[in-house]
Amino acid sequence: MKSVGECMAIGRSFAESVQKALRSLETGLTGFNEIPIAGGKDAVRAALTQPTPDRLLVIAQAFREGLTVSEIHAACKYDPWFLEQIEDIGRRRNQGQGRRAAADAFGLHALKRKGFSDARWPS
Repeated sequence: MKSVGECMAIGRSFAESVQKALRSLETGLTGFNEIPIAGGKDAVRAALTQPTPDRLLVIAQAFREGLTVSEIHAACKYDPWFLEQIEDIGRRRNQGQGRRAAADAFGLHALKRKGFSDARWPS
């Protein structure tokens, strides 16, 4: 039997809190890390239906694979608000807000407010 622990993270927004919580699991995560799911979109949809401790990471991976909020909601029944928040985190990560945004103080502040750690963009 596997024990699923719990963690607590406090932040000014859901995005900041969830990313802090993922880092606090002590599993080597730096946020919504990519996870390999072989088999394309159908395999991702199947993985979304399974209630596992890593389902948040599967949701983030589903957005990377191109699934929409409604497709993910149909598979896992998470509230669309939470799915939109996870999609926004991924969008910020993917839209070049990484190293370029971290290069100026305003961009770095915006990333930190969303809970991104320094480990997401090593120098």
